[in-house]
Amino acid sequence: VIGSDGKLTQVPRPNPPSFGPGFVNNPQRAQYEEWLQKTQQLLQMQQKFLEEQIGAHRKSKKALSAKQRTAKKAGREFPEEDAEQLKHVTEQQGVVQKQLEQIRKQQKEHAELIEEYRVKQQQNNMTPLMPGMHPVTATPGMMPSGPPMVQPPTNAMMQIPLHPGQPNAPPRMP
Repeated sequence: VIGSDGKLTQVPRPNPPSFGPGFVNNPQRAQYEEWLQKTQQLLQMQQKFLEEQIGAHRKSKKALSAKQRTAKKAGREFPEEDAEQLKHVTEQQGVVQKQLEQIRKQQKEHAELIEEYRVKQQQNNMTPLMPGMHPVTATPGMMPSGPPMVQPPTNAMMQIPLHPGQPNAPPRMP
């Protein structure tokens, strides 16, 4: 989310509901399913934002590289300011690419968690309470349709573990 100061601020990932193994009642199931969906949407938003950012970096890098080639062919020196900008864009692109890889990994893990939940609900002859509870596997560059989403931040945004036993890890279904 872009704040009033023009800087990016972190969108916190919703914490999983905290209750013991199994669900005692429908409100707990609904709460867990809502958490699954909100987390999935947040990861999708972040992936889309990072993909757009990488596209912007590529475009900028391409333009600067073309400018550098043109200067070299004409026998002129490439302006130091442009060289610095090219270096910065290249570095930023690497950072954003790593963040994108992390998000994709987390999306995959979360999709597995959703699928695990859905299978357990079927095994227990229970249908999920929320109609949209089916896994959506994200294909790079493809986003499921839905309501417009707010852009998430980039720096320090997704250092979220999704492994059981770690802080903020989603509870596994019994």
